[in-house]
Amino acid sequence: MLRWLCDRFAPRGRPFRWALPLLVAALALLAQWRAPNWTARAEGWTVDARFRLRGVESPHAPIVIIAIDETSFQMLGDLHGENVRTWPRARWADLIGKIAAGSPRLIALDAVFDTPGWDAGGDEAMAEAMLRAGNVVLPANLEVLQVEGYASAVLSLPVDPLDRASAGVGVSALPVEADGAIRRLTLLYSYGGQAYPAYALVVATLWAGKPISASPRDLGSDLTLPIHFRGPEGTFRTVSLIDVWSGETSAEIFRDAIVLVGYTTTLEQDRHAAPFAGRRGMPGVEIQANAVDTLLAGDWLHRPPAWA
Repeated sequence: MLRWLCDRFAPRGRPFRWALPLLVAALALLAQWRAPNWTARAEGWTVDARFRLRGVESPHAPIVIIAIDETSFQMLGDLHGENVRTWPRARWADLIGKIAAGSPRLIALDAVFDTPGWDAGGDEAMAEAMLRAGNVVLPANLEVLQVEGYASAVLSLPVDPLDRASAGVGVSALPVEADGAIRRLTLLYSYGGQAYPAYALVVATLWAGKPISASPRDLGSDLTLPIHFRGPEGTFRTVSLIDVWSGETSAEIFRDAIVLVGYTTTLEQDRHAAPFAGRRGMPGVEIQANAVDTLLAGDWLHRPPAWA
């Protein structure tokens, strides 16, 4: 193939002068044919490499993560040998009360409550705890299903009592890039003719007390914003749920903070490829913390101008 390219396109007399450029071009064409999204993958890898070269940064906002880790997941079951996923809503109400005792600015639960709780009166008890705290943010889940070649989106909002009691609700889904990694945040989602803000955007806006503004130049055509990752898992202050529940961790550490509660256990499969993630992946709640911190600091990665 290289000999044919040289004979076809190179000047006569010095055919191999163009061998290397033509080889590179041929390989690029081959890569584009075998993997049409290879340029997007390559761009993602260069972003990850630049983050590694830069190293770890300290977060700007006072964010504390309450990790539903392996120990918490198994030891704080619903008293029937289950796990945190099947907690009665009344127990979530107790947890909100324990966190609220520390006077945080915001409590953001990164767990979806789109079906009624199994305990009688549990949803009402959790809603009352949320109203007393007055600052609880809940996620909505937006799932895109592929059925016989067609894409269908399903939006799952919190059940009505919890939805009404929340300080805000945002879509927690994050866009996945060609290589399976998460590097960006979608600010607004369209569903059923309405716009729904991202979970991280709701948290950041409530904290800031004003809208978060981004230049249209920095947004992708899909309304995504590059996340400025601070570092690997644990870069944000993290405490175990079981230590909060038992009182070993004082609620005082939550004072004036943004408290994110979410799964870090591998049992929940909420770990994703991302910058700094490593082989185990980065917990979804840690990615949300990076997204919130990026929005509040206003230091998202800027896209180059069109002429660059």
